[in-house]
Amino acid sequence: MAETEQPVQGAILSAINLIANPFAGRGLKALRRAVDEQDLALRWHLPESIAQARSMIEELRNEERLLVAGGDGSFHLATQVLADGKTPELCLGLIPTGTGSDFMRSLPGEATLEARLKTALRGAPRAYRPGLASAVDSQKSFINVASLGVSAAVAYAIEGGLKRLGAFGYTVAMIQGIVCYRSTEMSVHVDGELLMQGKGYLTAVGCGRYFGGGKMITPHADPFSDQLHVVAVRDQGVLTTLSATRKLNSGEHIHLPIVEHGLGTEIRIEGQGLRSEFDGELGPDGELTFRRGPVAFHLAVDKP
Repeated sequence: MAETEQPVQGAILSAINLIANPFAGRGLKALRRAVDEQDLALRWHLPESIAQARSMIEELRNEERLLVAGGDGSFHLATQVLADGKTPELCLGLIPTGTGSDFMRSLPGEATLEARLKTALRGAPRAYRPGLASAVDSQKSFINVASLGVSAAVAYAIEGGLKRLGAFGYTVAMIQGIVCYRSTEMSVHVDGELLMQGKGYLTAVGCGRYFGGGKMITPHADPFSDQLHVVAVRDQGVLTTLSATRKLNSGEHIHLPIVEHGLGTEIRIEGQGLRSEFDGELGPDGELTFRRGPVAFHLAVDKP
């Protein structure tokens, strides 16, 4: 673990802990430059493994404010540790330095690294309730979007070895997932009412609005709401279904006849052979019930 301290300046009265993904590459270098230019007091922590990152978050969770720099995977990991609700008053400042930082797209404020750094350090705390999925014998939280169907197939392809190829590996995994995926029968209920039943190509449940590198999959999701937005895309054949995915960037896909969507406090997804991904990481298999969990932490956000 590498740590450095820098002199105190401005409104920052003491060194704030920053856990940064050391594999973020260009993003991490850009963050270091931004910190140096502003002469900020930060105590750097660079975990060498997921296990070490978990340990660091656990160790530092009793601080008043904790910064996490990385992508959705890093934010997902922090959520997993903090979801037990033992430190709900912790203010978590998120800084996007990874290749995928879709959750940040749903938060207010400028999208530049410098602006996000400022918000992480000085933003107003706002209570956050992560998504919580219950399986038969387990529970798992997510900060942004959980999904089933072709997106889960892509996640499994990436974890199967394509991740080491970087951006090219993600592209290969996406093509492989689309070509090889075989939809399965499922039913989706929102607050006890049937939303969709049949072959599902992609079903997403969102706290945030974006996934997959800027695709607005759940456009009605609000990170600070008590509700979740669910979007279910039916499998109507390769050509029809793929044409629908072209509208994902704008969120206009929810108006297509092969798409059902709704807002609710409880989303129930049932079916055989279901696989899922949570924030781009592998999720639990089988039938799932989604809700918002208790307040796990406060997020540093731009002041209104």
